Amino acid sequence: MKIRTLTYMFTIFITLLTIDVNAEGKGIEKTEKSEVSPIGIISALSVESAYLKSRMSDVEIKHIMGRDYYIGNLNGHHAIVAQVGIGVINAAVGTAILIYEFKPKAIIMTGVAGGTNKTDPGDIIIANQVTFYDLGSLDDKGNFKRMPSSTPSSEFSGSGVEHDPLFYKADKTLLDKAVKASKSAKFNILEYNNKKYNAKPVEGIITSTETFTEYPEKINAMIKETNCIAFDMECAGAAQVCYNQKIPFLTIKAISDDGDFDMFNALLEPSAKNAEILVYALISEQ
Repeated sequence: MKIRTLTYMFTIFITLLTIDVNAEGKGIEKTEKSEVSPIGIISALSVESAYLKSRMSDVEIKHIMGRDYYIGNLNGHHAIVAQVGIGVINAAVGTAILIYEFKPKAIIMTGVAGGTNKTDPGDIIIANQVTFYDLGSLDDKGNFKRMPSSTPSSEFSGSGVEHDPLFYKADKTLLDKAVKASKSAKFNILEYNNKKYNAKPVEGIITSTETFTEYPEKINAMIKETNCIAFDMECAGAAQVCYNQKIPFLTIKAISDDGDFDMFNALLEPSAKNAEILVYALISEQ
């Protein structure tokens, strides 16, 4: 009788314990699902997101695959800010990690870009489209032809080939809010070689290339083929990942130079901060 009683009591205990564990598990799952999705903000260099990091509160840093992801509150919004590294591949990897680990509702890329004859140093580029330049083919005469990326699941040739767009469009809602925020944002005046440059918001195309170039013929060729107003080395990689994962994306970058590497070094920090000022103002519009 005692054995049967003890067995009965033990069975009840295990049953209650199981119910409690399951309830706790469901509670955790419910909490995770009810959390507000963060806004993701990425930059190539640490200096390009330093201002935004300085404005964050309740910060927790997660180190994932060589990158630090700053998790916290930014102007009343749950945000993840990360330096993903220089170049299209680094940007794509850092963006993929952010999406996989943190499930952001949108991603904004900030930083600096090289200018063209359509822009001035200090201009804030709000990219309505971004595109790759380097992906393409060379014929036997050395003529280069751009081509779109193939989707990860496509075959090499034949009917199985599926392509991503040649140009990645900015999310319309983010773009409109950025344009609106740029009208009231207070930007800093830049100065180089005794010349001052005012920050002027400009909407247009940014072309990503893996090569920092000062060669005028190359710059002109890229402008002609893509109709861009600025160059960078990252945003198309991030845009492609966001496109494939259906994450709203926008690039905001300030012109740090006109192809002059000395100017780039001198204006990197102040121009990057101006881009961040607009990102911060945009978040206020959320």
